[in-house]
Amino acid sequence: MANINESLGTDAILAVVNLQSKASSATVGWISALVDNTTTLALDYEVYVSLPTAASAPANDKAVHVKICAAHKDNGGIWRYSDGGTTSLPTAGDASYTITADPGNNFDEVMTLAYGVTSAVIQGTTNLSRFYGLGCMPDGFLVFILNYSGAALSTGCVVEVRPCAETVV
Repeated sequence: MANINESLGTDAILAVVNLQSKASSATVGWISALVDNTTTLALDYEVYVSLPTAASAPANDKAVHVKICAAHKDNGGIWRYSDGGTTSLPTAGDASYTITADPGNNFDEVMTLAYGVTSAVIQGTTNLSRFYGLGCMPDGFLVFILNYSGAALSTGCVVEVRPCAETVV
C-alpha cells in the first residue's frame, strides 16, 4: 500500500529592491515578480515576510497588508492578472504599484501583520491554502505588500515563497 508524504519545495527568495525603505501609504505598495505554478503544480504555497522598520511610531492602521494578485495563464500563454482597482493593470516585477484602497481592489488579502512598537521587525508566515483551498492554487500569482503601519520600511526586507506538494511512496 502506498503512503502519501508531504513534500516541501525549495524556498524562492523574491527580489525586493523596490520594497526596501518603502514609505507608509494607503495605496502605494510593492509587487513581486510572478510565481509561476503551471510547471511546479504545487498544492499549496507557504509565504514568509520579514520587514524591518524605521524608527517611527505606529500610525494609520498600524499594519502591513500582504495580498495576492492571482494570475491566470490563458490558452495562448498570456498571463491575466487580477486588477488593483485602477486603470493600470499589474505587471510582474519587483516594483511599486498603486491600488485603490480597500474594498476597491481585487487582490486577496492573506495576512495582516500588526505594527505595535517603534522599530519592530514585522514578520509572519501563512499558507495560501487558507484562502484558496488545498490543491486550488491559481496558475500563478504576484505578492503585493501594502505598508500602512505609519513607519517606513528599512533595509533587509525578505519575502519568500515555498511550494508544498504531496508525493506517493
